Amino acid sequence: MTADLRPGLVVTRQEGDSEIIVDVFAVPDDLPAVLRATACTSTASRLIADLHGSRLAAAFRAAGWFVRPRDARFVVLAKDPELLTELARRPWAFFAGESDLDLLRYPAPPGGGRREL
Repeated sequence: MTADLRPGLVVTRQEGDSEIIVDVFAVPDDLPAVLRATACTSTASRLIADLHGSRLAAAFRAAGWFVRPRDARFVVLAKDPELLTELARRPWAFFAGESDLDLLRYPAPPGGGRREL
């Protein structure tokens, strides 16, 4: 019996010798397989991702990735207390590309290297 293969999409960018996963689009059950395929096909010396959400962390672990907690908070604001409760209880999941996190970087100065501000 042949398993149905569903497509997945991984958006990455290069930064030096690292490849950074900016976003992933895949059926949740297929996410570990998509992440394994990404790791197997990347030519970068280091493949990393910034993410938020226990479901995403579990998918990365299931794919064999080392998952390190980050000191980050997800903030939910709403005037309606019932809406606030509902939004806070949902299992949110985000990659850096879905927030300003991926935009908070500076291009390397001419000639390479890193510029500290």
